[in-house]
Amino acid sequence: MQRESLKNILTKDLHEDGKLSTRATNCCLTEDLNSLHDIVCYFEEGHSFLEIRNAGQTTSRELEALCKEVLDQISSGHEKTTEDDFARDYFTRHGHKPMFWILQQRCLSGEDRDLGIFSNFYPVFENRPVQTEAELAASHNLSTQRINQIKNNVYKELFSLEHSFIKEMKDDWTFYAREIKGKDVIWQDDDRVSRIVERENVQFTPAFILQMLSAIAGDTHVMHGDLKGARRKKQWKNSVLLPKEATEAFNFERLVTDVEQLISVNLLEMLSDIKSYILRSPGWLRYQEGILGEVIDISSNILEHEFGISTVDGKVIIPPSLVSNAPAPGTKPGIKKTKPARAMGTTPLVHVTTPSNDEKNTSRADTIKPRGIRGTIAEFLHKHDTPQTIEAITQHVLRYFPGKKEEDIAITMYSDSKKRFTRHGKGLFGLTNKDYTIGSNEPSTPGVARKTFEERLADLEKFLLRNWHFPFSISGDQDESSLYRWWRLQRINRDQLPAPQKAEVERIEKLYGGLETEKKAHEWDCRYNTLIAFIIDHQKLPSPRSTGLEGLLHEWYKKTTRDYKTRRLTDEQVKKYLYIEKMIK
Repeated sequence: MQRESLKNILTKDLHEDGKLSTRATNCCLTEDLNSLHDIVCYFEEGHSFLEIRNAGQTTSRELEALCKEVLDQISSGHEKTTEDDFARDYFTRHGHKPMFWILQQRCLSGEDRDLGIFSNFYPVFENRPVQTEAELAASHNLSTQRINQIKNNVYKELFSLEHSFIKEMKDDWTFYAREIKGKDVIWQDDDRVSRIVERENVQFTPAFILQMLSAIAGDTHVMHGDLKGARRKKQWKNSVLLPKEATEAFNFERLVTDVEQLISVNLLEMLSDIKSYILRSPGWLRYQEGILGEVIDISSNILEHEFGISTVDGKVIIPPSLVSNAPAPGTKPGIKKTKPARAMGTTPLVHVTTPSNDEKNTSRADTIKPRGIRGTIAEFLHKHDTPQTIEAITQHVLRYFPGKKEEDIAITMYSDSKKRFTRHGKGLFGLTNKDYTIGSNEPSTPGVARKTFEERLADLEKFLLRNWHFPFSISGDQDESSLYRWWRLQRINRDQLPAPQKAEVERIEKLYGGLETEKKAHEWDCRYNTLIAFIIDHQKLPSPRSTGLEGLLHEWYKKTTRDYKTRRLTDEQVKKYLYIEKMIK
């Protein structure tokens, strides 16, 4: 036994292991002798245990005997090494071996080449730079193809518990699964992860520890933000274990992608009611009874950890850093502050620009920034008797909000909750409450007659994010019909498009592939989701004699039942109808 290892043996643990009586334990704790190391040092310094309050002859003899036994073991030199001591003492205290500590020794020992290659390529250790395949190939005198094969094999075996080292001690890993409950959401900053790091004195990254835990608890949990994603810096900023049942019902990867997209086009207000958003989301894989509440809770958890967006009583609280900022208080006329594009979580940089000569000659009223971008646009359109081109509007907005993109300004007008802006064709916009004279559709400022591919693509993506379906061919909205025709032509003629435009078409198809393209199917799904929410909230079907929304849902349910019996439903709709029947039974 080594002297340093005595610090790891707590006085309370000695009592639990039956090595100290209750009276002796209380006497030691009274004197702040909290570890075996403290007790032995107290004895070596010549102190008598009789000096401790409530310690009698029996207690003193018990403590002295313990100290002499420990000192004999230290001086004998016949005990195990320091590393074996740590593992033995850990087992004594916790009832299982320190498997992460043992795995760390294995990775760092150099005895297992393959495990070393794996731990050097992926972010396994804190404060240790990862190496490329070329660097590992040079240091091990192997080809890059062989390095790639080794690291992939270890990754597959280690996290499926099929690695030879894991198999040797498979039973000991099961102790870690006890702390993972069925519906727990475990992020990388969870206390359970930090306790493993602290108790076992390891330098593993939280992501690696979580991925090992996901392998151990694979029957109940699924890993998101794994080591491969961390290596490539893709999608998830944090690692997390999510309940397997919920991930089989809802695609949380899709949720993260959709929220990132909403942030990029400044449409976060769509998240305001989290329950409504999740119900309408195309992320559902398999809706099942009682899962909605859990999916909403997990989604709220993801919004907070991944994006810093909090949810209070079902309402999403969007931080100012993710919203187009109004002018800063105290901004002086003629001084313009802009916030350049930046990574989330970093400190914004403020650029101050001096006014141009033309701006110096404008009136004081024109140099005072209006309240927000929409306010700026509204004031500009109010001063003109004709609708204005997006270029003219953008040029005016940039005077007060430098750095804004044209497509962002157009989306800002589309998403105005007050519905102040109306499109007049040929890329022109005007105020909804303003009467324009005949011929006012002609631009007062030179502009383009047709939108560019990029403008149309921005319109399409904005439409998808706001409506959760592709434009329909039959629609009362002319803009939607026009957008449908444009999108149909892009898909038909994709092979004739320039490479960048073809790539954008394929990106849209991949990113929004789960959205409906047919109006009837989309409307059916909307009513289905609304009925499911009604049944969950009220624990019953809509009443036959009800009015309002409940009455409409009752009529839809009756019609759907008839369609089911006459085989008019699609295969997917049949599955959903049968689920309704299962719920009400």
